[in-house]
Amino acid sequence: MNKLINFLKAMPFTLAAIAAWGASAGFNAKFGIKMGGSDRSLVVLWVMLFVALDVLKAGGGMKLRQAISTGNLFNIVLAFGLLISGTSFSLLAAFNWRTQAAAEDAAARQQVIEHRKALKIQIESDRARAANLKARDSSKIIAELVSAKRHDRYRTSEQCTNATITASIKLCNRIAALTGERDRASERAFREKRITDNEAKLEKLTMPTKSANPMAASLANLLTLLEIEADPERLGDILMATITILAEFVSVAGPMLLAKDKPRQRRARPLFSPRRKDTPPAITPANGQRLARDEAFSWLARAKEDERVKWDGDSITATNKQLARIFGRPPSTVNDWLNTWSKEGLIEKRAGARGTRIRVYV
Repeated sequence: MNKLINFLKAMPFTLAAIAAWGASAGFNAKFGIKMGGSDRSLVVLWVMLFVALDVLKAGGGMKLRQAISTGNLFNIVLAFGLLISGTSFSLLAAFNWRTQAAAEDAAARQQVIEHRKALKIQIESDRARAANLKARDSSKIIAELVSAKRHDRYRTSEQCTNATITASIKLCNRIAALTGERDRASERAFREKRITDNEAKLEKLTMPTKSANPMAASLANLLTLLEIEADPERLGDILMATITILAEFVSVAGPMLLAKDKPRQRRARPLFSPRRKDTPPAITPANGQRLARDEAFSWLARAKEDERVKWDGDSITATNKQLARIFGRPPSTVNDWLNTWSKEGLIEKRAGARGTRIRVYV
């Protein structure tokens, strides 16, 4: 009965000591994760080492009490040295983790702020440029351009490279004007789409909070309520440092006071289990976006600038699967688009052994 009563009396203190030691070991594990970086094997080794040092620190307190009770000077010096070394390292790990976490939070906040600023600048630039791009609908321009290039004067002037007759010069000037208008319409559509995308990104990218200290916001409200002039950031750091030191003291004093002459030996248990290798990421389309039909045709008009397809004079050679990856659309949709453009006289396509040879009349 007396043993049960003593056990119940010691239980709160025992739980507090275990909790404090767990917090100390957790800080050490966090520091080990930081030291390991992206290498998982190093992360496991550092965490095991730092947690083992915390275990030795607690064991040093227990051994110190036993050495004092037996009067063994050598064991007293050895246990005291282990206790001081382990406690100092745990404090260093805790403060280092806090410093690194604050620095990373500040860097992350600054990155978000800079990203938002860059998005706003890009949106304003695109709006100003799009407002100056005067052009009609691209489909109408392309239709007129195709019709103009079918004129006999376009052929006799060697595609406007040798226009000497007044009628040919007039036709070539019209084709040049339509080409410029088509390019302006294409650029305007591109910038309007980028404005929409950037506005959506800006809406999702919320502005970060000012403080990285988890206690600073609560302390600021409390100081305002109590009408005390103090820096909540600095006060929060002092409070966290005090809590850390108290946790280290309890994690050492608890096992020392609870130690017996013959402490029970517990079998070591593995801290980590092997992890499966990460699966490779899924393959995504080449450009990572879905193009609309007009955007896909605009790409065909300037396909010679793209290294993913073969350009041969005035035509490109590509398979439906290649175009599907570029457009972000199924091959069946790409085939339907090509057939429609061919019927409308916008392109000429011929099937071959290495793919479809496509010539765009723009």
